[in-house]
Amino acid sequence: MHAAAHTSLRSGLHSVADYASDFADSLATRPAGSAVGSAALRRDLDQPCPEHGTPAEIVIQELVRGVAPGLVASGSPRYFGFVMSGTTPASLMADWLTSAWDQNAQVEAASPAAAAIEAIVARWVARASRAAGAGLVGLVTGGQMANFTALAAARHTVLERAGWDLRPYGLFGAPAPVVLMSEAAHATVRSALRMLGFGGGPDSFYTV
Repeated sequence: MHAAAHTSLRSGLHSVADYASDFADSLATRPAGSAVGSAALRRDLDQPCPEHGTPAEIVIQELVRGVAPGLVASGSPRYFGFVMSGTTPASLMADWLTSAWDQNAQVEAASPAAAAIEAIVARWVARASRAAGAGLVGLVTGGQMANFTALAAARHTVLERAGWDLRPYGLFGAPAPVVLMSEAAHATVRSALRMLGFGGGPDSFYTV
């Protein structure tokens, strides 16, 4: 990297750290909700796509200034809008490093470091859930993919027990499983079922 570009990146990263620290420090006193809605933000932020690049620090400054009224203090102890997982200091700092390292964790050859950390986390999760040795542990991106992955595994097992192998034949001609779920099930369960080929209409599955 060119010396001037490296200096600019370092300066920009430090400014972002200051912005982030100021926001984190304000959580104890700032309003839990946002000051404006998304429609107002779109009106203020929406501009024609630029034809030329803008220096990174100016992009960040404009982003911080533009979105500030719409930020929700979901990390505040006074926020009760949804069940949110809070950012801890260690996870926030590790997330920054993860972005800076820019590792591709798809296979071990792409990043031995990512593969090692993932294996250790999987072992810890298995031990904490008392599932060590019971199967494989997969790390997903959030609740939607967690439900999708769990239902995909269940679909495979149920059809296998019914004498149908999904791997060569797919769902064409497969027995129709019945899905039992609560009426209070999260919306991601229904969307995961649709993505897995169960449909989404009232006759596609049963609620109990």
